[in-house]
Amino acid sequence: MRDVSMQYRWACQDLPQPTHGHPSAAADATESCGALLHLVASRAAGVFLLGRPSARCKAAALAHVARLDAASEGVAFGKVVPLFLDLGFCDVKVTLGGEPQPLLALSALSLVGWLVRARQLAAPPLTTPLSLPVGRYHVATVQQWVKGCR
Repeated sequence: MRDVSMQYRWACQDLPQPTHGHPSAAADATESCGALLHLVASRAAGVFLLGRPSARCKAAALAHVARLDAASEGVAFGKVVPLFLDLGFCDVKVTLGGEPQPLLALSALSLVGWLVRARQLAAPPLTTPLSLPVGRYHVATVQQWVKGCR
């Protein structure tokens, strides 16, 4: 995430700075000021529900993921963090690249649903050479390079 932040800062460093007051002022918040992505909403309300780190909560979140993605059923996951969102916005305008006209303008926007962050568990990397049998009496040795260990 730090790399993405640094790339964004580098891309924005040559953009013109606003010359008309502090950006947190209410009159200035509706202008894009040359930002790559500018989102404005006149009103916002919402509820974030973060699931507890329990076996029951983890099972409910993984059941939801399995309903949406049948291929993920039976896959081992660790560090499951379920988040339920119920958000509402009024008078939403989205501009990109400092354009004066909005790319998207909506009178109302509602977002409802689950966000599940989970890390798929996998076998640890092999650090020893892998020996593959070739025929009855021969073996092919394949080096296993682990990133950062060479």
